[in-house]
Amino acid sequence: MLSCKHASRLLSASLDRDLSLIERIMLTSHLALCSVCRRFRVQVNFLQSLGREQADGRSNGAMPPEAKDRIQKSVDDELNL
Repeated sequence: MLSCKHASRLLSASLDRDLSLIERIMLTSHLALCSVCRRFRVQVNFLQSLGREQADGRSNGAMPPEAKDRIQKSVDDELNL
């Protein structure tokens, strides 16, 4: 089984290159079982889309209110530990 550390590296690498068949199979299998890595994949894809918008000049630099709320809730949750 692929570790979360290796899965996160493959997810990041997939932004720069095509994964091999074996890498894709291992990653897909891991993602089927690991909700944390699935969430990481969503976050990586979100950051990539923001970067593309910024590079294309489509971003006004403002963060959507929903994103601000999610970040604030996450920070508040961490501080209340």
